Amino acid sequence: MKRLIAKRRLGLKCEFCNRTIFKGEVYYKHRTVFTEENRVYGYTSYICPKCKYKREQWHLRFLIFKHNKCTHPKEFIDTKYTNERCPSPDYDYCRLCGTAF
Repeated sequence: MKRLIAKRRLGLKCEFCNRTIFKGEVYYKHRTVFTEENRVYGYTSYICPKCKYKREQWHLRFLIFKHNKCTHPKEFIDTKYTNERCPSPDYDYCRLCGTAF
């Protein structure tokens, strides 16, 4: 991913938030090229710094939430049933962090 600064107002928008890139703003450009059946295809994606940071940090933030902050509220606890003819409760789990009880 290449970090660039817009020299003019671009007619391009961020891939995730659909925000227009104005003059002087930082944006990231990622070019993807692939071949399929002896043809070459290319795609360029433009990402604003805010969306890039969110995409890079979401997993780390989720792990911190999962280990330190999830209190397993009762409205988010669900019961997993077995896939047999007559389903019986197998275990309970938190839908926020995925922890089984």
